[in-house]
Amino acid sequence: MENKLKNIKAFVFDVDGVLTDGGLLADLQGEFYRTFDAKDGFALRMAMMHGYHLGIITGGSSQSIRMRFIACGVKTEDIYLRSRDKIEDFADFCERHGLKAEEVMYFGDDLPDAPVMIAC
Repeated sequence: MENKLKNIKAFVFDVDGVLTDGGLLADLQGEFYRTFDAKDGFALRMAMMHGYHLGIITGGSSQSIRMRFIACGVKTEDIYLRSRDKIEDFADFCERHGLKAEEVMYFGDDLPDAPVMIAC
């Protein structure tokens, strides 16, 4: 296990339930609101500062998700909103960064995340 961790060059995250508590608030216009933990944002910035690539792959579509992770240092092109095929988006992330799946640690918590977790 320790040898596998030494080869990690990137981290990719689902959002709801991974970087939030999974709860959603909705307004009358149908906009969803999430609560993010500031400590997660700090950890993401630290990972970026240490040379790791970061990606976000979520089925969510709110621009607040994009803005949150841009503020944490994630590049716009590495934020995949409205993902309907997470394995395809994960493959795109890996290809653009010249990474093998086993060099990426993926964090997910639900059935749509399972194919990506298996690929890693």
